[in-house]
Amino acid sequence: HKKNEGFEALYQGLMLKGRGYEEFVQSAKYLNDKIKLVLRGYGSIANDLKKIIADNNLDDKVRFDDPVEIMDIVQKASESNLGVVLTQPVNINFKYTVSNKIFEYIQAGLPVLMSDIPEHRFLNEQFKFGIIITDFSLENIAKCINEIASDQEKYNLLRKNAIEAAKLLCWENE
Repeated sequence: HKKNEGFEALYQGLMLKGRGYEEFVQSAKYLNDKIKLVLRGYGSIANDLKKIIADNNLDDKVRFDDPVEIMDIVQKASESNLGVVLTQPVNINFKYTVSNKIFEYIQAGLPVLMSDIPEHRFLNEQFKFGIIITDFSLENIAKCINEIASDQEKYNLLRKNAIEAAKLLCWENE
C-alpha cells in the first residue's frame, strides 16, 4: 500500500441520500485497526454524516476532508488506497449510470469497491479493477474493505488492473 500509516478507503463526491454514505461511515465500527475511512466532498447530508461520526465515537476511524477543485480530484484521490462508490439503484438514473467517481478512482490508480449496478458490473467484468458489493450491511461493507486491505496480492492485482483501465478509460478515448 502507498502509505506507511495504514490503509485509507475514500468516498468522494456529492453527499446525497441513496449513495450509501451513511452505511459507509457506520461500517467504520467493524474495520480492522490501521484502516481509516475518508470522506471528501459536500452535499445535503454532510452534517448528518458528521453527526453520525460524533455520536458513534468514530473520529479516530473516519476523516472528513474538504472538497478539492475538480482538476485536483484525481491527484488527491491517489493519496488513498481504495475508492468507494455505493450508489444504490434507487431510481432509473442511478441504476443505469456510471458514477464519475469510478473514473476518478481508476485515473488515480485505485481499486474500487462498488455497488452492484449494471454499468459497474459491465466495467468491472471488462477490467477487473474492483469488488462488487451486493450486501450493504455495515458488517459486509467493513468485511470487504478489511479483505482488500489485508490481501496484498489481491490488492496489487486490482491496482494494476485499475492503472491499465485508466489508459483506456480516458477522455481521449471516450
